[in-house]
This record gives sequence, C-alpha cells and structure tokens, in this order.
Amino acid sequence: MLTRLVFVVCIHNHIFILFFLVVQINFQVEVLTGENVTLFKQLGDAAQQLREASTNNRVLKSDVEALRAKVPSPISNIIKTGTQGCGLNSFGPANEILALWLRQRS
Repeated sequence: MLTRLVFVVCIHNHIFILFFLVVQINFQVEVLTGENVTLFKQLGDAAQQLREASTNNRVLKSDVEALRAKVPSPISNIIKTGTQGCGLNSFGPANEILALWLRQRS
C-alpha cells in the first residue's frame, strides 16, 4: 500500500511540475507574441519612413538636376553675347575660365 501511495504522490508531483511548466511556457508565449506585435509595427513604421525618404530623395534629385540644367544656360548666353547684366562688355579672363568650365560640364 505504501508503494502505491508513493507512486501516486510521485505521479501527482510530476503532473504538478508539468502543469507549472505549461503555465510558464504559455506566459512566455504571450510575452513573445506581444513583443512580436510591437516589433512588427516598428518594422512597418520604418518601412513607411523608408518609402517616404526614398520618394523625397527622388524629388530632391530631380530638383537638383532641374537647377543644374538651368545654371549653365544663362552663363553660356553671357559668354555667347559677350555681355553682362552690369553693363560690362566682357568678362575678360573670367570669360575664358567660364567657357572652359562649360566645355568640361558638357
């Protein structure tokens, strides 16, 4: 009888330990699920920020190219006509430097 009682107590203890471990694992699963949701939201936010930054970068690059395209045009017109807005007839040595710079950019 005593052997049977010890056996039942041992099984009861093992069941209790297993139950305790299952409760612990379930708690850890809930915690990790919450962390996963948070990290997934942060990933979505970061991806959205990357898309916005990429769009802004493309717009800025386009604006820079448009400005670069506009800059040589007035300078080349000044060199071609040999006049300047301040009333001087030419740039003198600067005219040659600008012409060289424009040739290098083309």
